[in-house]
Amino acid sequence: MGSLRARKCAQPMDWAGRGSRPNPSAIMQASDRFNINSQLEHLQAKYVGTGHADLNRFEWAVNIQRDSYASYIGHYPMLAYFSIAENESIGRERYNFMQRQSYR
Repeated sequence: MGSLRARKCAQPMDWAGRGSRPNPSAIMQASDRFNINSQLEHLQAKYVGTGHADLNRFEWAVNIQRDSYASYIGHYPMLAYFSIAENESIGRERYNFMQRQSYR
């Protein structure tokens, strides 16, 4: 047991008690940030629903909400689930989702 502790503490420590090895994520942080931003710009240019640089938070939330309603309308089992949960007919739920989708 004693030799295991000696091996564990053999690495020099810095003032915070960490090992002296540099953090690899801190070294590649600037290049990763550039890479992530360029990937995001590529996706935003390629797909309509991913937004753009000037999109504010409210518009983004409205887009998410509209996409959700469109998905609910397009997937019959989800529509049936909502109609049972709200005790409405499937046609009424479809109509309600279409109204919510267009006015918000």
